[in-house]
Amino acid sequence: MRRVPRLDWPFPVFRSLDGYRWEWLPRDLTAGLLIVALAIPLSMGMAEVAGMPPIAGLYSCILPLVAYALFGSSPQLVVALDASTAALVATAIAPLAAGDPIRYGALAGVVAILVGVMLIAAGCMRLGVVAKLLTRPVLLGYQAGLALVVVLSQLPRLLGLEVDHSETLPRAFEITTRVDDWNVPTTLLGGAALAVIVILAATRPRLPSALLVIVAAAVAVGFAGGLFSDVELVGSLPAGLPPIGLPAFEIADVVALIPFSAAIALLAAADTIVSSKAFAQRNGYEVDANRDLLGLGSANLASGLSGGSRPVRAPRARPWSRWSAGARSSRA
Repeated sequence: MRRVPRLDWPFPVFRSLDGYRWEWLPRDLTAGLLIVALAIPLSMGMAEVAGMPPIAGLYSCILPLVAYALFGSSPQLVVALDASTAALVATAIAPLAAGDPIRYGALAGVVAILVGVMLIAAGCMRLGVVAKLLTRPVLLGYQAGLALVVVLSQLPRLLGLEVDHSETLPRAFEITTRVDDWNVPTTLLGGAALAVIVILAATRPRLPSALLVIVAAAVAVGFAGGLFSDVELVGSLPAGLPPIGLPAFEIADVVALIPFSAAIALLAAADTIVSSKAFAQRNGYEVDANRDLLGLGSANLASGLSGGSRPVRAPRARPWSRWSAGARSSRA
């Protein structure tokens, strides 16, 4: 069994190559392809939850992933756009943007940069232990409530319905009282996709059910255009790499966004550290909470500077994550 020779690498991602076996490469490539294939549409959808165009979600799949891989300590976590932070970002910047999409995008970039700076500062001051003060039940309770907000914010899209209310409860009431306005093809396609995901998750948990559904839905819309002609599509996206640079902002904007950014940074840090330690305990390796703060902060900085314009965090564990680096760490 050939291994990569041991070297004194400057970044954790490179040090994890010590003792790497070449026979693990096919499975790691498979895991990487699956994650990318699912992360792209997922990030595009989460960008829309935050009020950003889909291209912002696509940009967030590039440099932020590289930044966390370089500076984070976990060999398994993949930072990505997240529904809870997306909802917080939309709440923070919508009043300041006042309907201006250009200003909205700039303010989202400012939030990502602020979150990145806060997390890097926390990592340098070795404040990773602070995230442990938020217990798992608190995080789960918060996320359960926020999940309802996210579901109700996206349900009109699933039903092909244009709603007038932006608040959660009035929106839910409007959806239930306008059943006749639901778009039948859109509702059928979305409902079938959800049903298949739930069934596959229960019966075949090792399969990437969401990825399979995304591919099947794309094929269905592409080859059965007449049946799904009323289904709204994302359409074409700009080609090329994301632009690099600071977003336009004023000092007053930074001052107004600091409290929201601090809340997002605390939530992202706590959830990421909890997830990182859970993976480490399951697969028998060590992680550094302060190093994870540095990696997460670097990912957010990269997002704000590269057009991703949205804070990122570590997502929940995926069924195929066992195919990635953690699977080999227990055998090394």
